[in-house]
Amino acid sequence: KYFECSCNRCKDPTELGTHLSSLMCQKCKKGAVSQIAEWVNPPTYKWGCDRCVFKMENRDVEILVNKYSSKATNLKGIETQENFLTECKSIFHTNHYIVLGVKFALCQAYGREEGYTLTELTTESIHRKLQLCQEVLKVLDVLTPGYCITRGSRNIIQVSSLVHY
Repeated sequence: KYFECSCNRCKDPTELGTHLSSLMCQKCKKGAVSQIAEWVNPPTYKWGCDRCVFKMENRDVEILVNKYSSKATNLKGIETQENFLTECKSIFHTNHYIVLGVKFALCQAYGREEGYTLTELTTESIHRKLQLCQEVLKVLDVLTPGYCITRGSRNIIQVSSLVHY
């Protein structure tokens, strides 16, 4: 973040349990690495694992996020996007905003992309599309409870998959 905010989401290192910014711990491989404030004057920020003593510097997290953010914007096709998600599993929390953005794109791609239109989808692909929709909606439930355009479009995509299932 480049500003100070004191809302409930920003005060919580897990962002209300969504882990939108969390990385996976490279030491214990089980914990989530989230931003922690060290209350000195001025405050400094580091990143720490919620299960072990592993810590990361802000600049190291920024480098990693910038690298994968750039990769994510250049992904073309379902297979490439799915491979990217596999690559990210050991680096980012499953709800990290970069991962979530790719999941969001895949929700739309399954059923629209050539070779993956709704009439061409296998049962396995339909299950995958539904899984992705549910994962995105689970985070949206916390961030934007109630109705919003994003939630509405995810629901439509999910229903279209169920109709063809």
